[in-house]
Amino acid sequence: MPLEPKARWPAVHDATSRRGLVPQGPDQSWWRWHQLRDLLTVYYFSLTEAFPGNVLTSNKFKFDGGFHSGLELQAVVDGRVPVTPPSQEPEPQKETKFDRVAWAVQAEFPPGLGAFTEALLGDTLAVAR
Repeated sequence: MPLEPKARWPAVHDATSRRGLVPQGPDQSWWRWHQLRDLLTVYYFSLTEAFPGNVLTSNKFKFDGGFHSGLELQAVVDGRVPVTPPSQEPEPQKETKFDRVAWAVQAEFPPGLGAFTEALLGDTLAVAR
């Protein structure tokens, strides 16, 4: 009978980072994992055309000192940060804040995923006893 893991890998790393046990750094896979989750969260809400509560604030760059999505989300929403639609999409009739956020996430996700993969391959694995 296979053993069941007590916690999945991202949950363990997120919990330890919140307690300050693991220093944050862009070369660590759990740090990039968190970025990708935040990017997906913001992208989801841009597709639903609703940014409820503090979703933009809690996922923005430097919220509570963290990297989070890596994007200055309010500046993207306000149009202060220029973003361009992916080339395969037709130009919208009227650009909305939801379009701008979705395009910013689409531009940020591939580099974040690449950095996550590199960091993951470079991680030293340890067995907890």
